[in-house]
Amino acid sequence: YRFNSFLSAELSYGNVGGFKETFPSGASAESQFYGVTASALMSFPINPQWVPFGRVGTVFWWESADTSAAVVRDEETGTGVVLGLGADYLLNRDLTLRGEWELYILSDTAINNVFAASVLYNF
Repeated sequence: YRFNSFLSAELSYGNVGGFKETFPSGASAESQFYGVTASALMSFPINPQWVPFGRVGTVFWWESADTSAAVVRDEETGTGVVLGLGADYLLNRDLTLRGEWELYILSDTAINNVFAASVLYNF
């Protein structure tokens, strides 16, 4: 939701990264992290087409562990922080191209960079 040309709010869902963990026994397990993110975006319109922005928000995340691994792990959930920088290029009134870098800080040891390219439909 865009409040004005400088401030907007976004709600998103997606895969925010994964990792492979190796244990002293030599066994390993893979996990994927998924999250629902609520963010505020502060935009800095350069001209009518280019709009760089910064993002700050919170993410509710959960882990989906590989159940076929030799090690049984407890799946975890939690909340974290998401920060980002990006830019929108407005093709026309309805379509926007977006490039963005997001940093997900899920815990002290789970930090992930996400690079994304998107097409937005504005209504």
